[in-house]
Amino acid sequence: MIPGSGTSSGVTRHIFISTERVNTHNCRIWAMENPRTFHPIPLHSPKVTVWGGFTSQFILGPYFFEENDDNGPVTCSVTAAKYCDMLNSFVLPQLQQR
Repeated sequence: MIPGSGTSSGVTRHIFISTERVNTHNCRIWAMENPRTFHPIPLHSPKVTVWGGFTSQFILGPYFFEENDDNGPVTCSVTAAKYCDMLNSFVLPQLQQR
């Protein structure tokens, strides 16, 4: 509950992971040459950390925790400093607009 407002609220943070793999357990390859090939599997699959907040009257978010890399935005670990930065630069301005 938000004190004094009579409304409920919540905050959630999720990590979404995409494996981008196809199950080849029952896959059969018929070929004249030896079809055994090596299919490398990445050590870390692509993922993103998303934050969202809500009350009974409005939704805040989504906010994506990312860092800019040479190839574009990449996911990062959420530290206390990054969480405080998100609260100051994203959440508080949106709450002040309401």
